[in-house]
Amino acid sequence: MIALALVSVAAGGSAWELHAPLPEPRTEVAAAVAGGTIVAVGGFRSSGANSARADAYSISGDRWSRLPDLPL
Repeated sequence: MIALALVSVAAGGSAWELHAPLPEPRTEVAAAVAGGTIVAVGGFRSSGANSARADAYSISGDRWSRLPDLPL
C-alpha cells in the first residue's frame, strides 16, 4: 500500500473527509502529531528505494510543507 491520501473522520463521526494529498507517495512512512502538525518521514518510494523525504502537514491550513531530508 502506498500512502498518498490523508483522510479524517468528520465532526459527528458519520463521514470521512479527504484532505491535501501527501506530496510524494510512499509506503511504510513514520508519522507523528505535534501541536497541530502531522509529520511524515522516510518510507519507501513506489520503486522500492528508500525515501529520505520529510513533510509536515498543517491540520488547520490543510497543506503540506517540505522539511529537510533525513540523513540516510
